[in-house]
Amino acid sequence: MGNYVYRVDGPGKFIDGNGMKNVTLQNLWVEHFICLYWGVNSSNNTFKNNRIKNLFADGINMTNGSSYNVIDNNYARGTGDDSFALFSAIDAGGSYNIGNKYTNLTATCVRRAAAFAVYGGSDNLFQNLYGADTLTYPGITISSLSFGYNTLGFGDKDTVIDGVTLDRTGGDFWTSVGADDKINEYQNFGAIWFFGADRAFKNILVKNVDINNPVYFGLMFQTKSPENLPMQNVRIENVNINNPTRYGIKLVVSAEQGQGPVYGQASFTNVKVNNPGVRAIYGEDKSPNFTVNRVSGNNW
Repeated sequence: MGNYVYRVDGPGKFIDGNGMKNVTLQNLWVEHFICLYWGVNSSNNTFKNNRIKNLFADGINMTNGSSYNVIDNNYARGTGDDSFALFSAIDAGGSYNIGNKYTNLTATCVRRAAAFAVYGGSDNLFQNLYGADTLTYPGITISSLSFGYNTLGFGDKDTVIDGVTLDRTGGDFWTSVGADDKINEYQNFGAIWFFGADRAFKNILVKNVDINNPVYFGLMFQTKSPENLPMQNVRIENVNINNPTRYGIKLVVSAEQGQGPVYGQASFTNVKVNNPGVRAIYGEDKSPNFTVNRVSGNNW
């Protein structure tokens, strides 16, 4: 049990895993730290059967060439940033994050950011995930944003997200309130956010997903301006989007916080939008730089 009561970037990691290798962490219960684990060039480690609650930033985040780690059967509730994340930065050395397995994970009540997030890397697997009740952000963020660091984006081998249930995810973020009590700026997020930013966004496979009662949208596609790097080889397969409040699929067609419209392409196989609040897909007719490839089995 830590003694942190607000976020301080830098200190506050229960384990600061710089260069940690061949270590197993299991059966831990960690609360009131900034992070449970921040891994820099950390490889061949196992994180299993851990409980992560009430942190002020990420639960577990692998970065700077961290590879071949197994993050299995962990539970997070109330993290202050992404609960389980992979960030392919090289600001502190290393290269692509490769061969990591994030499996059998639960993340609920995330206060800021996503339940699960992958920012670049190559040949990584996220499988059998459950996320619920994210307050401000998607259930899953798939992004090539550098955040101003030296990063590599996505590599030549697939990043695979397979077997996911998301309940009540997506929300409002980047919100400010003016003197007249009106919201000046905001962005609505989908349950899964595909964000092609200032690094390569390619070779993404998302399959076998149930999205239930998303706050705004099921799937959301967006590109960072002014780079406008196109999404490449993005495949969506066997996804059910149930009762989205607005749209099952949103293609961002204009700038929101300087981001958008979407560029590139994605293919859709057996993607079903059930009972949308407004319509199944928004923006397809307004996105000349993005191609929607309907392969088969879709109902929208």
